[in-house]
Amino acid sequence: MIKYIKQNKYIFLLIAMSCGAFFWSLIYAPLFDYADMTVPKRYFIFEALHNGIFPLWNPYQSMGSPEHIDANIFYLPLYIFAVFGKYSPFLWGVESIFYGFIAGYGFFIFCKHFTKSEKAAFIAAVCYMTSGVVVSNAQHFTWIIGLAWLPYLLHYFISLLETPNLKTSLLTSIFGALLFTGSYPGYIFVLPVLLLFIIIHYIILKRKEQNYLKCLFVYGFISILACIILVLPYLISIIQASSYIFRGSALQYDQVAQGVSFTWQSLISLIFPYITCINSELTHTDISMGNIFIGIIPLIFAVIGIRKVKNNVMKILIFWGIFCGLVAFGNALPVHRLAFYTIPFFNFIRLPSFFRIFLVISLLLLVVNGFDKYEKCNAKKRRVNVIVIIICVEMLINTWICMQYTGFTKNFTNKQLAEMFSNLPKDYTIPQKVTTCTDIYHKHHFVHLWRNLGMMSNEIESSSYNPFSLKAYQYMLQPFETKKQELILSSVVFFPKEIIYSANPICFNTDTVYTSNRNLVKSYSNMSYPQISILEFSPKHIVINTCSQEERPLIVCQNNYSGWHATMENGNELPIMTMNTSLIALQIPSGNHTIRLYYSRLDLILSMILTLCMWIFITIYLIYDYLKNKKQ
Repeated sequence: MIKYIKQNKYIFLLIAMSCGAFFWSLIYAPLFDYADMTVPKRYFIFEALHNGIFPLWNPYQSMGSPEHIDANIFYLPLYIFAVFGKYSPFLWGVESIFYGFIAGYGFFIFCKHFTKSEKAAFIAAVCYMTSGVVVSNAQHFTWIIGLAWLPYLLHYFISLLETPNLKTSLLTSIFGALLFTGSYPGYIFVLPVLLLFIIIHYIILKRKEQNYLKCLFVYGFISILACIILVLPYLISIIQASSYIFRGSALQYDQVAQGVSFTWQSLISLIFPYITCINSELTHTDISMGNIFIGIIPLIFAVIGIRKVKNNVMKILIFWGIFCGLVAFGNALPVHRLAFYTIPFFNFIRLPSFFRIFLVISLLLLVVNGFDKYEKCNAKKRRVNVIVIIICVEMLINTWICMQYTGFTKNFTNKQLAEMFSNLPKDYTIPQKVTTCTDIYHKHHFVHLWRNLGMMSNEIESSSYNPFSLKAYQYMLQPFETKKQELILSSVVFFPKEIIYSANPICFNTDTVYTSNRNLVKSYSNMSYPQISILEFSPKHIVINTCSQEERPLIVCQNNYSGWHATMENGNELPIMTMNTSLIALQIPSGNHTIRLYYSRLDLILSMILTLCMWIFITIYLIYDYLKNKKQ
């Protein structure tokens, strides 16, 4: 056992560092975007899975939203965590420690491409997993997931280019898929250009080796094909959704120029990261976007490492990081505008400060180069060990200090959050009205959480914090926002008394709705007294019983989107219309009827089966390859 620990000491040290840096997240509740988005989303997905439902549709957020256009629904580790039980607020602490270690170990093996010194790689790994980017963006968990898997993708991609083979091609596809489905989309927009530069370097370097080029083409193709299959459901979802959501199209430069950028004042974070976490007025940017701390002592090694960078791939990564660092300043420098208009997909990234991630990576590669030189010039092992310990302590202290402003709050604990969860509905209760998040907050006495609460209380919100909300839904809300009103409806499903014509969105209620189809304009008699009762309401389906003396449209307070189906008790399908710009409308025949409304996507189901088969194949092959090598 002792021999095993010694052989893998850096793995155990990185685990210890991750536990030491992020153990606070096991105790205290998360802040900001994690509380707003990640907690409700995780809770909703876990509840659905444990009720035997794969939640392609979220009926509670923004009056119904296609959950599958959010990549996390196809993110494999989420389902591994779900196997261990329903969502618990303590899970965010477990995930923080887990991704901290994953990031550290990934950067450790990535750095070994450029140095033989395990201590140099270890220092860089520690600084990466506790860097200013990780600490300041703790609330943006998709950024953290991206930071965790990014080093593995770079490592296996470079390994594939050095020695093309099936194993590295499949591993490259795995980490590409994990990055694609779990992280912030910005990684997917930036990485192709960087990877292209590295490919060009290797092709030029080995242009005369025909056998190498053939192998690279074959295994490169396999890697790309495998990765596409692994992300196919999300790929289908996002391609289709691109015309239905505002974030599916390129941004205008004015939108991005007003976004959150890294600032000149934020450079103080290299020495005093604490300041950027408590004073956004001083740095002129958000507290989550102004930190690039890598440690004071490592910064000295980075300066030493500037001279004589011998590895060409390291040079590419360093120059790319410097370029991205300049882009991170946004409209403060002309580099951002140039990149925005000339580099593909850069005009999809609305937060210039995101690019500082690659600046931190380039700085840490310089740290590796600098520490490597120092270690070779100083034979005293004890002095080197002392420096390593001091760097670890420095990074731990910085993480502890800054995380209490950017990651968690000491005013509320995970235990209190768990007690609050225990008072939430145990089953899928039937929502009685379309309400607001504020109303839900006060009704259920939510203390620490304040947005997207309908996903947890099984109530429909008319307005949610949702980056992927549909265009039609946002247009529908515009008249209410103009009048500074909130959309509140007394019923989730209703027969309107009057349908009026309007080509543009207008305010509506349960009595009067509007349509852009003149043939549907009509007033209905008050003497008919139609009856409606909702029998079931869940992410799986909505079952409604209706009774009306005449044929008339039924409004269901869910956004209409490709995938909705409606059937009657006899199995006949009902055509689905759209009223109020975005909501589902069904033409119900007279008499008593039971209507089942459900969301189903055969294309996604088939693609998920194909993806699952690919995961199984890759897993079996990697196990076989491991056992084969172990036997040899």
